Amino acid sequence: MAKPAAQARQYLIFTLGATRFGLPIETVAEVVVPRELTVLPRAPQFLKGLMRLREQVVPVIDLRERFGLDASRGGRLLVVKSPALIAYHVDSVDEVVECGETELQAAPAAVAAFIPEAFMSGVFGRAGGFIIALKPEMLLTREESGALAATAGASV
Repeated sequence: MAKPAAQARQYLIFTLGATRFGLPIETVAEVVVPRELTVLPRAPQFLKGLMRLREQVVPVIDLRERFGLDASRGGRLLVVKSPALIAYHVDSVDEVVECGETELQAAPAAVAAFIPEAFMSGVFGRAGGFIIALKPEMLLTREESGALAATAGASV
């Protein structure tokens, strides 16, 4: 009996500095330019504030700061369903690529030393180097997600 073909998954590729990351395309609602934010007092440094997107309140997270890098400037906002909408500020959005199930490998320990292992589903290679595949639902702790959901319920 023939073995079923490995299922491919599409990833939206974006950059933070010189590093390329991928988010499963089905989790990305849209890509928008940065806009005016309502800043939240006492929020973690990486939570830049709230924005209004088609009558919805969306928290904005700077992924550079989330990963311990300098704050983003310019770039794009990836609006992700995780399960509520969250916008991640990134340096650039590049392309959509397909990755077969067998191409995705566990991240080496050296990567996990810089990016928490819970954030990643693995790495896969493409021309120009490796792409770190992220799990959008894991980029925030349960407590952070709960606090953001309560905040997004407020009006801006």
